[in-house]
Amino acid sequence: MEFGVYFSEEDKDSDRNVPRALFWGIGAMMGAYLLVNLGFLSLLSMSELSSSNLPAADAAQRIFGSEAGTIVTIFAVISLLGVANVSVMYTPRIPFAMSRDGVLPAAFATINRYGSPSWGLFAFTLPAMALVMLKSFDFLFTVTAFLGVAINGAVYAAFFVLRSTAPEIRRPYVARWYPWAPGFVVAISVALLIASLITDPEPAIWAIIAIGLSWPVYRWVTLSIRRSKRTILIDLPD
Repeated sequence: MEFGVYFSEEDKDSDRNVPRALFWGIGAMMGAYLLVNLGFLSLLSMSELSSSNLPAADAAQRIFGSEAGTIVTIFAVISLLGVANVSVMYTPRIPFAMSRDGVLPAAFATINRYGSPSWGLFAFTLPAMALVMLKSFDFLFTVTAFLGVAINGAVYAAFFVLRSTAPEIRRPYVARWYPWAPGFVVAISVALLIASLITDPEPAIWAIIAIGLSWPVYRWVTLSIRRSKRTILIDLPD
């Protein structure tokens, strides 16, 4: 679904394919989730659903017996490999693009012989490996979810800023129901962040600290790059 946005630069017809991937992908996922949840509700009570760590395994066990639950659990674990694969593919492209725009050091824009941004890959995987050894999967997943909602909320808010500060930018995608639809999404993002901070504060605080630490690092890197560019311009002969 939205992961296609991160690969849009490599798409030969992104103006056409990105909206199709987003809307058709989101529609397919919504239909699948609704059907699966209807199945869960027909097999399990609300109390069973609320206390279950993996409702799919419980529902399968209700139908096919104890062995079915184990099989579903195995498939659920295997499916995580697909999620990890997509994350490893798209995440290094973020520091790659930031480096190319002059926000991060130039090393992050280097590509190996396989066409992958090597330094961006290391910058993503090494901290993730360290965090896995420090905290549980559930904790890190909650931190990641909070960061994801916060980043997406910032992107949605930036949509309004760019509409007013850069009206001349080419916009191949039509923003229907503007400003009400994007404003509604911003409000939902803020509500989710507040709810997460209230219900499970520790992961949310970790995420806020990560955002807070990233800001001075970002400012230091951008100022260093600007100084280096200024020095190069001064040293150039007339």
